[in-house]
Amino acid sequence: MKTFIKLSKNLGSGYVLFLLFTLTGCNLSDITNSAKTIDGEMIPPDRIESPEGARWVYLGAVGKFNQYLGLQATSVAIFTDELALLPDLEQISIDVRANLDVVNRPGPYVISSTTSSSQATRVQLEQAIQLLDKYSGVSGNPMKAHAYALLSLTYTMIADVTCSGYAISESKWGGEFIPGRALSTDSLYARAIAIAEKGLAIETDSLPLTLLLKGVKARALNSQGRYKDASDMVSDVPDIFAISEVFLASKTGVDTSLKYFPQISLEPARYTILNNKGGNGLDWVAALGSQQDMRVPVRADGQGNFIYPLNTDFSFSSRSVSYFSGVEARLIEAEYYLDAGQVPQFIERINSVRRLYKLRSGAQLADTTDPGSPSGRIDLLFRERAYTFYATGRRLGDLRKLTRRYGRDPENVWPIGPSEGKLILTYGNNYVFVPEVQGLGEEATNNPNYEACESYEP
Repeated sequence: MKTFIKLSKNLGSGYVLFLLFTLTGCNLSDITNSAKTIDGEMIPPDRIESPEGARWVYLGAVGKFNQYLGLQATSVAIFTDELALLPDLEQISIDVRANLDVVNRPGPYVISSTTSSSQATRVQLEQAIQLLDKYSGVSGNPMKAHAYALLSLTYTMIADVTCSGYAISESKWGGEFIPGRALSTDSLYARAIAIAEKGLAIETDSLPLTLLLKGVKARALNSQGRYKDASDMVSDVPDIFAISEVFLASKTGVDTSLKYFPQISLEPARYTILNNKGGNGLDWVAALGSQQDMRVPVRADGQGNFIYPLNTDFSFSSRSVSYFSGVEARLIEAEYYLDAGQVPQFIERINSVRRLYKLRSGAQLADTTDPGSPSGRIDLLFRERAYTFYATGRRLGDLRKLTRRYGRDPENVWPIGPSEGKLILTYGNNYVFVPEVQGLGEEATNNPNYEACESYEP
């Protein structure tokens, strides 16, 4: 057994808090399939400026990315149609819903802890790359390439959910803060593509890592509407390919196993899965007598509510969310065929994904057929994406894409009308996350270029 150190928060002066990260080896597969953590200790900062220290910081950045990915998945599930609050419960959320009337802009937006986590993740990954460049030499190539893959994904995830005009400041190792200017949504995707290309330029002799970098680049290309480029990028990704990280459950004394959603932010029996949430949501739960699609695992609470299945045989306790997978590659190809008007190939790609999944009975999902219209095919693509990527943080980006790329009316895309729960609020006709409110936060305080978001539209 070899023991590494996992960074748990940003470095500063004096001592730094770490978690011990125990692995059975030191290669990439060990890092991405780790399954155990224990409380750590204080590490003197003078041990960071070394090859070993660079590896510590890299491992910490990987852990930070995992936390961010889990947080974004939770936030997106709540603020789209994936999850709803059970009746008569107070809306105690990790996010705050807000309106923009005070600044005369179209609403609504969400003040989200997800955005601060995304910035912290971005900075830690960038600083890890700086240290690996400085100290690790050729031996650090897999770690650098992996860090570039996660950094590219971070930018894509920011672009998926955040309002256009997001300020990206630069934080050099050692504390230098260089104020950045606002980047549009498409500029964030372009940055994600450029970062993935840096990772691909590194020689690692690792096919899984190369496929991961191709995948994260393709995801950003697809989000930009460059469907052919994205499809070409993933043509050699096998159906069964997946690279993922596990998420850590909070230590509540109830369950310390690895979980998909952080226990602290998604409490058991607090959220439900609603069909047609807000009038525009998908029907996630099969009708009585029908077979449930296992891509959306549910259980009943005995009172007519379907609860997200923590601690059941359909829970995510043994499932992690893939950074990129073969099924995502096939759906990217499907979108290219849809855009190119090649309907048979589009339907074939959709069905190739469906054949990899089953119903609750264990039977394979049946093939689907051509809906017969361009609008119906778009509906089919995004329904299959929704089921395949249920509760993985992608849904909000897809809803925004439906309006931004496909011209759908936001009133017919987002949940609208009264929300659930004891405190009745009103859904808006779109949601974006904002990084900070004026006057509060690192960017608003220290960046003279920060002017909130340029656009709150999808």
